[in-house]
Amino acid sequence: MNIIEISTGMINSFWNISVQMAPWLLLGFVFAGVMYELIPESVMEKLAGKRGLGSIIKVSLLGIPLPICSCGIVPVSAALKKRGAGPGAVSAFLITTPQTGAESIAVTWSMLGWIFALFRVAAAFLTGIICGIAVEYFTPPHMVPDHQPEPEECHNHDHHEETESCCSHNAEPEKESYCSHEAEAAKEESCCSKSSCCSEGHAKPQNAIVKLFAYAFGELIEDLGNLLLIGLVVAAAIDVFIPKEFVTDFGDSPWAMLIMLAAGLPMYVCSTASVPIAATLMLKGISPGAALVFLVTGPATNAAALTALSKIIGKRALVIYLITLIVLSLACGFVLDLIPGVRSAAQESMSHGEHGTNWIGIISAIFLYLIIARVWLIGLKRKFSA
Repeated sequence: MNIIEISTGMINSFWNISVQMAPWLLLGFVFAGVMYELIPESVMEKLAGKRGLGSIIKVSLLGIPLPICSCGIVPVSAALKKRGAGPGAVSAFLITTPQTGAESIAVTWSMLGWIFALFRVAAAFLTGIICGIAVEYFTPPHMVPDHQPEPEECHNHDHHEETESCCSHNAEPEKESYCSHEAEAAKEESCCSKSSCCSEGHAKPQNAIVKLFAYAFGELIEDLGNLLLIGLVVAAAIDVFIPKEFVTDFGDSPWAMLIMLAAGLPMYVCSTASVPIAATLMLKGISPGAALVFLVTGPATNAAALTALSKIIGKRALVIYLITLIVLSLACGFVLDLIPGVRSAAQESMSHGEHGTNWIGIISAIFLYLIIARVWLIGLKRKFSA
């Protein structure tokens, strides 16, 4: 292929995937805004409670619809730990929440079919509970660190993590948080220096509907917009550069799951951006189970966040966390491959928009990228005016 064919193929694949996922993604963003309004941080802290199975189950259920990515989950989990949550509950929240999210569930349903979407939710819930129980059982209280990461550690992560650490959900400026400081000067140098966290926190609109859409198409787009574009570019590159025959040779073998595991563990990819990558790989011949392994490990782990997590739940708990997650992701992948109709449902979902003109998808995709462009422009204006 020459450069023109490659460019054309990338653009066509990028656009086709965008049209497929945009309507559901926008719907998921709206639902995420509803979750933002209905579930303030105080509710999470109350449900987390102390050590015990009850807290593990409650935070696992709560984490399923919340739109928090795998780096953004670090400061939220630190706040839960600081307010008395046991290591099992914190670990369950760390695993369940990044794997799903309202927008991710909607996109998974649209691109991979309802069977895969429901199984993904069940896998996130199951892995969260089992991992939480394992950490709780094998980590005595005296081995869990009492201190939290220092404020400067916020700078080790992306901007979306910084935003979550200070204004996760309905956090108020005066409320003690992961990066709280006693002096205003210190606050200026911390992760709270983001205007969306502090300077604009007092000016947030009070109307619930306005706040809902401001979060869904403002803060959430700012957190996930770049990651979505990266995921779409990767999916388009897989579609163009990887021949189907190459994947077919090992797509249904256990090696495919191990390859997806090796790719997902160190990679930072949010739960929504990972869906088009998994869908494209499935169209190339990867088994549903192998795709699920990537969807579990990719969002739930990444090299940057694991360092901070070791200081929140302890090194011993982190090792248990990783081992349990790896074993459970492979087990869930094997089970999913035993369910008939998963691959055909995913292929049907991906090819649904190829017949005729999908005007809803086209309009939704244009609207989505206009919103992302608006957020970029606001960010540039904020950067140059600072």
